[in-house]
Amino acid sequence: MNFRRSLSVAQDDDPRAPYKVYEGDELKGIYATRAEARRRQQQLEGQQAAGSGPVRHLIIKDNLDRVVI
Repeated sequence: MNFRRSLSVAQDDDPRAPYKVYEGDELKGIYATRAEARRRQQQLEGQQAAGSGPVRHLIIKDNLDRVVI
């Protein structure tokens, strides 16, 4: 089925990738998918919640440096 094959290719072709996770101005990592970047952001937020350190501002940006929600 050509339709199914072309659909999977379209899902893998993300024009906004790669995604970058930042803590303030510091780059924490670059990820191929938005889901991977979100998991890393959540992991860092979890570490923040577990510790008693200062509040960290974590954001994800796309390849054009636009903030991803």
